[in-house]
Amino acid sequence: MNLIIGIGNILLSDEGIGIHVLKELKKRNKILNTEFVDLGTSSLDLEYFIHEDTESMAVIDCLNTKKDKPGTIYKISVDDLKSKRNCEYSLHQLEFIDSINIILLLSKIPKTIIFGIEPFDMKTLSLNLSEPLREKFEAITKKIEKEIVAFFK
Repeated sequence: MNLIIGIGNILLSDEGIGIHVLKELKKRNKILNTEFVDLGTSSLDLEYFIHEDTESMAVIDCLNTKKDKPGTIYKISVDDLKSKRNCEYSLHQLEFIDSINIILLLSKIPKTIIFGIEPFDMKTLSLNLSEPLREKFEAITKKIEKEIVAFFK
């Protein structure tokens, strides 16, 4: 069994991109033998979804580096996150890497890849993505889908 986790706050425009992509991937139904989980902003709940039979995990989230164009996709490993702990970007109030570290204290995590998507607007109260991300949404989703399928093999 594989696991795809969407993280984000869908009430704050692009902050919810991870959830929007997750829902679209689930709707397309092309990634088999996979559980799709909307984690919202509760990364501490991650451990409840990782089971003994979880082989691989993909995480999709907003990643605000303020360095690249909106819609840029970053492919990150858990080791990458650990080495960049002091960078300026954030994956929510409780850092996602903190959740991973807590899980590692108690058990182990499956093979994991993280996709961070550069936002345009994370402040506007809206259930909709910003125009720049809406325009790129299909391309973002296709690229992440392709990467996940290859990663899960």
